[in-house]
Amino acid sequence: MIKGFDSHTGRLARRFPALVLGLALCAALPQAAKAVLVEGTFSGLITSSDDSAGLWAHYGLTGSLVGRTITGTIAYDTDDLPGLVSPNPDEVRFKDENEPMWLFVEVTVDGVLIPFAPPGGPYTGMDRDQGIILKQSGSGVDTLIYNRDDDLETVGGALYDYQVNVEVPIDLPPLSALPGDQPPTDIHLTFNPADLPTSEGFFQLIDSRFGNRAGVSGLEYKPTALDISVASGPPLPAPGALVLFGLGAGLVLVRRRRV
Repeated sequence: MIKGFDSHTGRLARRFPALVLGLALCAALPQAAKAVLVEGTFSGLITSSDDSAGLWAHYGLTGSLVGRTITGTIAYDTDDLPGLVSPNPDEVRFKDENEPMWLFVEVTVDGVLIPFAPPGGPYTGMDRDQGIILKQSGSGVDTLIYNRDDDLETVGGALYDYQVNVEVPIDLPPLSALPGDQPPTDIHLTFNPADLPTSEGFFQLIDSRFGNRAGVSGLEYKPTALDISVASGPPLPAPGALVLFGLGAGLVLVRRRRV
């Protein structure tokens, strides 16, 4: 114990009782839930590709992309998740349309970062679908999907549709027992693409200039890894504790002005 601490605290309590009360209540009251960020990475082996929209060539990716790698990052805040929707007992969706972006996905193809906005802006409008989807199979393999679908419109009327689907096979708990009605946040999976019968994920740009489907730059891939974990920030004091602390500090200022 620090020498003189008790006597110092006693003097502080006698001089500023309201402040000491506010500090004590801040410590005693329950703290608000932590702000939780879920983040992770994924990777895959490309199994098919097409570049009729010219996107891959624009970023220096020429020739077939088959056999090359796709990697990326995923991040979201659990506080921003939309409400859970269950269209059937074997599927749940955390999904919304035309809402502020909460699911951040960044994609790199063969070492080249591909922005979620094609060249040719500025863009005058955007529609965005985003979601996390869990599908459970009674006899087969369960599926976890992270999905982003951004529709962009240019001043001249051109329409571009960016779609990314990070899809992996996974053993899921009963969907009716999801912890806190949230998708799983502790995932560490690796895959051998040769063991997967079909390509699980895709990434594509659909070029629909002036309402006509002018071309598609797309690829399909088999996942090789998915690593998702939680990064928690420091807990914040509950609002009530902050109010009490402010009240105590305010009373101190009033007392000092009267002295």
